[in-house]
Amino acid sequence: MKSRSRRAAVILVLLPLLGLLCFVKENSSFPSQLNRFLQASSEEGKAEERPTIYTFFELRKDRNGNPDKNNRIYHEDLISAWKELWYEAGWSPQILTLDDARRHPDYEKYTNLLTKGTENVFEDSYDFMCFMRWLAMSSHGKGGFMADYDTFPLEITPSMGSSSMPNYGVFTSYQRHVPSLISGSASEWERMSHRVLDMAVEQIERQLQEGGRNANGEQADEAFYSDMLALQDLHDREETSYIQEELVGSYPYKSYLQIDCTLTQNKLAVHLAHSATEYVVEHKLVDVPEHKNEKSRHYFARTLIRRWRDQCKSSPPEEAVSVEKVVGGDEQQQQQQQTEELQQELVPDNVIGTENEEQQQQPEEQQQPELDTEVMAENEEQQQQEPTPTAEEDTHAVAEDIVESEPAETVIDEVVTIAEQRRWLR
Repeated sequence: MKSRSRRAAVILVLLPLLGLLCFVKENSSFPSQLNRFLQASSEEGKAEERPTIYTFFELRKDRNGNPDKNNRIYHEDLISAWKELWYEAGWSPQILTLDDARRHPDYEKYTNLLTKGTENVFEDSYDFMCFMRWLAMSSHGKGGFMADYDTFPLEITPSMGSSSMPNYGVFTSYQRHVPSLISGSASEWERMSHRVLDMAVEQIERQLQEGGRNANGEQADEAFYSDMLALQDLHDREETSYIQEELVGSYPYKSYLQIDCTLTQNKLAVHLAHSATEYVVEHKLVDVPEHKNEKSRHYFARTLIRRWRDQCKSSPPEEAVSVEKVVGGDEQQQQQQQTEELQQELVPDNVIGTENEEQQQQPEEQQQPELDTEVMAENEEQQQQEPTPTAEEDTHAVAEDIVESEPAETVIDEVVTIAEQRRWLR
């Protein structure tokens, strides 16, 4: 009796297996189809885990419609580095073009309004493309992060690009009014695209009525404007129009190939602008191999991120040691001593115009008398004989004044701000 029941149980187990074997034999493609399904599902799941980081690129043209072929290779190399480094940081890079902007219902409207009587905004020009990227981001209807393709990830994490979005999706610019890294929900992108472009139309019309301004702010026949200036004017007029933060830095080198890791702490990304790159090349803070120059920002981006990972992420930087860890003895005195030591260590080796050690050690009271009346008179006479500097010379002069008293990364930020405000090198 027991043996019969056992045989019955075995038959019940074997029957489904035999049926499955017959099905697989008759449908030989089933295993491969199952594998493809599982693989596709796995790849789709991985893709969904990566948030999208957008950028915009379209090769600019001159007023005659000729494309900027001479610099095409530099743009392509830079975009390649941008895609590579953002992907390594856990994001899914996507490039928007003018075709995306053309899908926006207001493309024709703003094209006609922005290209009337402007020096720098004409169809397919650099600044025209900068305005059109707002429509391109708005048209895809998903919101999210957009970065310039010369902006590269540091502390930004993929979780920040999830559906929750920073600041509850309220539009945010992470380099003040410079749109190097910006984010917002889909509705916020639609709102801000109109706010920025409407501000540009308003300011261009005002300049044309009152007399235009060129890149240096001087009187001109044509108007001059940009999306960066529009963001600045929007915030000046209404601080609550969007959120400004300062979480994007520039080249953080303190000396040749040495990164000051304290300058990258809490920085989401680095913006390697033209003017900043020229600065670090000119002052020999980076290596420039043969066949490379200040236009080789793709090379500087890759090497910077690699060095940042090696010097700042592998182990805590020495400069980041907190004075709060000092214990025992006279705590206040030890904190003061360690703070002074840290300040000495943080003095950059590359600062231009630094006084010699003897002058640095002298108190201010002993240095002030050196500026006697005769020297001041000579300086005044010399200034009267010197010609009025051009806008570019004046910018360099201002930058040199900044350099004498500021750390390297702060100097680079100031130089970038001056250059971008006056619109040369853009």
